[in-house]
Amino acid sequence: MFQEDYLLRQINQLARALGKLVFDFMGIKNTGLIEQYHQIADKILKEEIDYNLTELLDIPNDEFVTHLLRKDGFNDANLNLLADLFYEMGSYLQEKEALPYLKKALILYQYVENHDSTYSFERRAKMEEILLKMKNEK
Repeated sequence: MFQEDYLLRQINQLARALGKLVFDFMGIKNTGLIEQYHQIADKILKEEIDYNLTELLDIPNDEFVTHLLRKDGFNDANLNLLADLFYEMGSYLQEKEALPYLKKALILYQYVENHDSTYSFERRAKMEEILLKMKNEK
């Protein structure tokens, strides 16, 4: 019982942190304070999941989801929130800088779409947008 409560707390805590990061980024992206936001996001992610954004980007794509799922607090909803963070950052950055973020977002969105019992039109639209951007990069 205690272990179940602990895990539920970890999931909720991570959800709050990721949700706040996504919400804050959406408010900041037009202010030009992206570098400061990146530092804040790195600090929060390091505290919550022991990785910063660069470290997350460095995880090989084929191991990305399984690597995250080994961490306490990750479930489909939290993976979707992390995908939203990568998507938002990738949507703001220049093309070459954006691509790694968008690839990670796509990986997470695809995983969640295949494992979540609820279909999301918003998630599907983001996936299509990422695929279009990746196609245009080639």
